[in-house]
Amino acid sequence: MPTASPAPDPQLALYQALAAFQGEAAGVPKDARNSHFHKGYATLAAVIEAVRPATVHGLSHSQTFEQTAGGGTLLVTTIHHVAGASIRSTLPIGFGADWQRNGSAITYARRYSLLAAYGLAPDDDDDGNSAAPAPSRQATPNDDGAPPRDDRAIAVATARKALRAAGLTREGAQAMLAELAPPGVHRLDDLPLAILKRLGHQGASDAEISRWNSASEPASDANEEQDHPPLADPAVLAELAGAA
Repeated sequence: MPTASPAPDPQLALYQALAAFQGEAAGVPKDARNSHFHKGYATLAAVIEAVRPATVHGLSHSQTFEQTAGGGTLLVTTIHHVAGASIRSTLPIGFGADWQRNGSAITYARRYSLLAAYGLAPDDDDDGNSAAPAPSRQATPNDDGAPPRDDRAIAVATARKALRAAGLTREGAQAMLAELAPPGVHRLDDLPLAILKRLGHQGASDAEISRWNSASEPASDANEEQDHPPLADPAVLAELAGAA
């Protein structure tokens, strides 16, 4: 009596199908642009379209949510195969009170979880260098679902805009840095975050702008007192740091 052939291994069939898809798949096109970082990124729609050909190999996917024992939320991405096997991955998502930002965080997580599950990447992907915030900086989700925004980058842009609007000249900017910057700091971008936020949100006073713009002119009285203590004064810096 002939021996029956062993049933195919569903997990092996899934791996073979995934390998076949990856051998055919191209990079995911970046179909949108982040106006804050001036970089392209692949939207969720582009990622889903890029993995759609996997269905030819019997593959499909689902993305759902699960609650953790501690009350957190997990994004669960699962690749399914028609033979019955699946591959499952999870990613924690932090939620806050702003649901618009929560939606952006979900979109961002879904895109990159899906790319990771299928082993794909956007064309010319550089997120490791350009999007990852420094360890000491906090990032918040971008409204368009692009990589998280860096608090320092936002503070620098806001301060720069406010100073231009107040009429600070190029020479005045150098005088401002000489007054506000700690030793060794020569660029607006490297000012302490507390000072950047103060300049961006409160703006510089007319007296400060006038003093900085005229700093290159000979002083009428070398012993003339300033209108108020410079922001580089340790007491003022401590006050700003506490308010930030």
